[in-house]
Amino acid sequence: MDSLEAYKKQWFDFSDYTPHPGQLKMHYPPKDTRFIVACCGRRWGKSFSAAMEAEIMVTQPNKTVWIVAPNYSTSEKIFNKVWDDLIITHRMGDFAISKSKKEQFIEFEWGSKIQGKSAEHPDGLIGEGCDLIILDEASKINLKKIWQTYLRPTLS
Repeated sequence: MDSLEAYKKQWFDFSDYTPHPGQLKMHYPPKDTRFIVACCGRRWGKSFSAAMEAEIMVTQPNKTVWIVAPNYSTSEKIFNKVWDDLIITHRMGDFAISKSKKEQFIEFEWGSKIQGKSAEHPDGLIGEGCDLIILDEASKINLKKIWQTYLRPTLS
């Protein structure tokens, strides 16, 4: 088990999260996996799983996480789960340099940050390198334009 897998297991235990077999495949993909696409039905736990991945990433030093959705109200669903877990439940708000639930932004003193973004405003998707991008409701986004032009380059 590598260090990221061990950290995920610790975080899941700490968060009292037990992923179902499908979610385990998403959380522990084969080593050479670069992108994960979850095509699942309603109530499968896509947003919940994505929020857990965001929490794992943003609780490590110097990481940048974006939650990109068709609009801000859609990105809010995953961001609010992360906010509730990190700021409310785990009481990490004292470690936040800057935070705003309304603006969907948290920056921690260890250099990591998470932000909700809207695909309606692609200019806001320029210029920053990301360690994790969660693309929510991808079927409602112009993927050719948003993914190829704005998002994929931030992961390079």
